[in-house]
Amino acid sequence: MSQEITEHLNTASSAHQSNQSDATETIGITYIPHSASSTLRRIVGQAELQMIQRTLEHTGWNRKLAAARLQISYRGLLYKIRRHGITPPIAAQRSNSEL
Repeated sequence: MSQEITEHLNTASSAHQSNQSDATETIGITYIPHSASSTLRRIVGQAELQMIQRTLEHTGWNRKLAAARLQISYRGLLYKIRRHGITPPIAAQRSNSEL
């Protein structure tokens, strides 16, 4: 009985670690602060910005899917997109060509 429990826990632990590594590989982001004087708030904001941008790129700008993958609400994602000034690649190209 105890051997079955141990095997079950080892299997569950391996599956959990595999899921975590899959998520890291899927998004593929590592954040390195730009300077030693960066504040925690700035570092978190920059990391958040990078995660949102990468997830939006990975999902083809499907915001509902991106929100689900980031495990935040759709409205929360829209708020963060506006706050960080993130624009889709096509919209960014249009605004540059109009200048």
